[in-house]
Amino acid sequence: LINESIWSEGFRIFLYGVGLLWSFMAISIIADVFMCAIEVITSKTTEVKVARPELEEGFETVKVRVWNDTVAKLTFMALGSSAPEILLSVIEIVGNNFVVGELGPGTIVGSASFNLLVIVAVCIYSIPDGEERRIRRMSVFFTTAFFAVFAYGWIYIVLVVNTRDKVDLWEACVTFGFFPLLVTLAFLADKDICGKKTPKDKRLEIGKEVGVILIPLAHEVTFENGGVSSNQRIVEVDGILGYPGKVSTEIEFDAVSCSVMENCGTVKIIVVRVGDISREARVRYETFDGTANAGDDYVATNGTLTFSPKSILIELRISREISPIFTIYLIGPLSIIFPFFFIFNKNNSANPLNLITEPGTIEFTKPSYLVKESIGTAYIPLQRTNGADGVVKVKYRTSDVSGKDGVHYRGKQGTVTFEHGEDVKNIDIEIINDHNTKKDENFQVLVLWILIFYTISYISLVHKYFSIAVQTPHCKYSNFSAICDWLIQIFQFHFVFFPQITILSASGGATLGHTQKTVVTVVGDDEFDGLVRRVVAKTHLKLLKMKLGSQSWSEQFTQAMTVNGGDVESATAGNYVMHFFTVGFKVIFAIVPPPSIWGGWACFGVSLCFIAILTAIVGDLAGIFGCLVNLKSTVNALPFVALGTSLPDLCASRILAKSEPHADNSIGNVTGSNSVNVFLGLGLPWVIASVYWKVKQDTAFPVPSDTVRFSIFLYSVTAIFALLTLVARHYIPALGGAELGGPKTPKIATVVFFILLWILYVLLSWLQAVGHIAGF
Repeated sequence: LINESIWSEGFRIFLYGVGLLWSFMAISIIADVFMCAIEVITSKTTEVKVARPELEEGFETVKVRVWNDTVAKLTFMALGSSAPEILLSVIEIVGNNFVVGELGPGTIVGSASFNLLVIVAVCIYSIPDGEERRIRRMSVFFTTAFFAVFAYGWIYIVLVVNTRDKVDLWEACVTFGFFPLLVTLAFLADKDICGKKTPKDKRLEIGKEVGVILIPLAHEVTFENGGVSSNQRIVEVDGILGYPGKVSTEIEFDAVSCSVMENCGTVKIIVVRVGDISREARVRYETFDGTANAGDDYVATNGTLTFSPKSILIELRISREISPIFTIYLIGPLSIIFPFFFIFNKNNSANPLNLITEPGTIEFTKPSYLVKESIGTAYIPLQRTNGADGVVKVKYRTSDVSGKDGVHYRGKQGTVTFEHGEDVKNIDIEIINDHNTKKDENFQVLVLWILIFYTISYISLVHKYFSIAVQTPHCKYSNFSAICDWLIQIFQFHFVFFPQITILSASGGATLGHTQKTVVTVVGDDEFDGLVRRVVAKTHLKLLKMKLGSQSWSEQFTQAMTVNGGDVESATAGNYVMHFFTVGFKVIFAIVPPPSIWGGWACFGVSLCFIAILTAIVGDLAGIFGCLVNLKSTVNALPFVALGTSLPDLCASRILAKSEPHADNSIGNVTGSNSVNVFLGLGLPWVIASVYWKVKQDTAFPVPSDTVRFSIFLYSVTAIFALLTLVARHYIPALGGAELGGPKTPKIATVVFFILLWILYVLLSWLQAVGHIAGF
């Protein structure tokens, strides 16, 4: 109908250039839809029954994911984001009558270089300053990183070393077979089946060995004007190091507040570090007046606490004179957890034993608490009133109400230890943020029983406690009361120091108060629903299964035809411009079945067909554009076609980097995609073409390797440098201490280094393609 060949060459170059950019936009839109389907498929869950003897039914039904994260990442995630490269290679082979074209191999290698250098650089830069994302499963990373380099070395072996410029059928099958081998080895690495550490490993890793290892922490509690020394105590690593995967450093007080006698002279405060203990950490502290005045009532103190590597506990001592209340704050970038309150009692008070010389009553401060699902960790205060003498241990556990353990919160059971003088301790419960806007789930925390260690420092108090103990039939110290009376008559006064008398009792003394359980209600954030709409409109990638599953065809067309997905209030000028250029594609792609239909498989298949059509169009447009500007197809494949086919990887990795607390999926998507590009992007068309040539002409499939050899060499060198840089950033704090993000200076330096590597790759490949430098 229209003969565009008669148009001017400059206008045709402009027209096809705009067509390429427009096609890239279309690929990014449909790739997001394709990733939606993958997200729904891989988030499928199944119900299993877990034994819970404490429940009436004897078991609890919980939902677990069917897909392993690593397997899903390498199959659906990497396959989805690599679909353009794979389909482009297959279409090119079939369209050229089973003869290899110039675009396919160059696109695979060029896309791999773009993925590893540019996409990772974008992910590093996308993390806000001061934040970081680290890889948790280094064994999986090393596996995928090895295959991301080995895959291209295998191409060199096939095309140069073994059968030059030919691909035998067995070579094609082995290339394709490396894909299931990669998935299997990555799965084994994820499960620690390969290279699993034994219990004899001496190095303690954060988030690896928790809950089962006990370490003794011996510390002496000594007051300058008389006091007691606590025995060596055993502290669970779970309570000190934090939960698995919690690698940030937090510094906090061991107790929220404490009470001591006025003549203690010096107050001891325990400051602990949780999370990452592998590096040195510093935090400032300072005292602030309450009802007490510095100088008159206590000695004002400030300074810096330094935790050396592997150090988890520091004792801070504050000198005092007489004071009712003052406060200490931790000040620093690491964490500001809670202020610490001190309450002192005078000997001439009306009833000094009510607050200090009694074990006290244990109960929750309130019968219910309300927390947001985004809080991360809920701190439930447990208080000791009417006394703070001796060591009291309280057993507690959580229990489901409408909320489910593992779904809405992380259930736990354990022991809260009130040291002598401590009267408020926190029970920390991890809250799971499942981004459900209709959140109103409850669970309860219950106090089970008390174990008391009475610490007696004065003869009068010994007499008091053993007089009470006479009324306790099972207390073996009841006959000691007469000895206490005798000692009092000898010393003729009440406040004589009597060292280290400790009584262990399971009842008597400290008691449980009325509030023995508290209900915690988890609610959604007020503005979360609006935030979800903005994220969906900007990324077109449904990361939330609930939102994905609830969408219908009508909603898809509504979002496609409105600016910013219907969120007009937050729309910017850029949103209006992009909507103008992409509204046609969005309306066309709205006919793709919603992910809620057939568990996402219908959306998966239809969107894959659209990607196939677009990749074929991109290949034709890139070829015509190269002819108009006098560039070879191999040169086009480096910046233009590779950029278009890598857009799904770019979108997926950037979103994963910003939305997830770790870098496993964002970087793993890149290394996995680079492997999949070879094993499927070349392996699949090689198998098809090799079978054709074997059946028709009984010969090997011819594949020229003149230009690909040099590109493979350049990619391998740049890839090794890039991967070594990521490993160095992981283990060396001066380089960032994490693969993504970190301090601004090393972050920017790494991004510049990666971009320069990619520019060097493109420049040298272009010079070799046009004949300015010799290849291999």
